[in-house]
Amino acid sequence: MPLSHSLVALLVTALWGLSFVVIKLGVGTTPPLLLAALRFLFAALPAVFFVPRPKTDWRSVVGYGFFLGVAQFGLLFAALAVGMPASLASVVTQAQVFFTILFAALLMGERPGPHQVIGGFVAGLGLVLIAWPRMTSGGAVPFLMTVLAAAAWGVANIISKRAGRVDMLGFIVWSSLVAPLPLFGLSLWLDGPAQVFTALTQLNGGTMAAVAYLAYPTTVFAFGVWAYSCPGTRRPP
Repeated sequence: MPLSHSLVALLVTALWGLSFVVIKLGVGTTPPLLLAALRFLFAALPAVFFVPRPKTDWRSVVGYGFFLGVAQFGLLFAALAVGMPASLASVVTQAQVFFTILFAALLMGERPGPHQVIGGFVAGLGLVLIAWPRMTSGGAVPFLMTVLAAAAWGVANIISKRAGRVDMLGFIVWSSLVAPLPLFGLSLWLDGPAQVFTALTQLNGGTMAAVAYLAYPTTVFAFGVWAYSCPGTRRPP
């Protein structure tokens, strides 16, 4: 891998690592699904007016937006809100790599190599060791929500692979349009209109800074880079 690619990968890792802390702080003052809706709303707007629509099947755009925005981050934000530690969530979410390998094998006929099988087995044992204390101490629900979020990310990786070599900036921006309305609707249903209205009318500078960080460097840039490389399903050029 060229040095420039390695440096970009490190930057993406740092951005995502900090994002778990930002999310944890954000859900302390804002309903989690509403915060997720705002994240993707600002990731999409106003960029959709300037970034061309990706030249791929609209079902890929909608599917990616749903599994990444609604399924993955809806579950992750909710898990962090109900007690999942940010540090542990950042580790468990990386199970998406192994879900991606599994889904690629089942849905695309990509056979994992021996090193992937061995690595997956070792990582699976590590995940069990991480999970065991929480499964026996009342933390099972947020932990399982985070695992499901990782699985949803794996599905999103497969969809981005099937979308082909498209403009990934456009792909991320336009797929971000899919998530806000379902997330907002779920927040209204689960949190209630009164709590959502209060949260929206009392947005402060800290919350908006969190939304901006989650929308732009974390979503538009970092997921654009990730979807382009898509570990486990797509080889870098």
